[in-house]
Amino acid sequence: MDIHKNARSCPASRELLVRRVGRQGWSVAEAAADRTLVAVMPLRNLGPAEDEFFAAGITEEIITRLAKLAGLGVVSGGSTSAFRSVEGMGPKEIGEELGVEFVLSGSVQWARPPVSG
Repeated sequence: MDIHKNARSCPASRELLVRRVGRQGWSVAEAAADRTLVAVMPLRNLGPAEDEFFAAGITEEIITRLAKLAGLGVVSGGSTSAFRSVEGMGPKEIGEELGVEFVLSGSVQWARPPVSG
């Protein structure tokens, strides 16, 4: 899985979508004006329900790796997971609510070899 800081460098065919969102009112961005802020939404699990831990683990790994990049601030997973069940809110609205410039969202599926039996 590739992580792209610039939405324009992300091929349209990728499952991982990075969308540019605007700032409005007071935001975390004002407190961290020297950094670009990104929110990583919980990845959707396309596999069986018992693989939900896999999607959560990949989401946390992405957050951890992005947080290590200089000049980039990452909103905590707890803040983004609150929007998981909110109906009708797209990346633009979520980004405005969180005060970030980018919202990263996508889905994962654990590809396992077929069980022989």
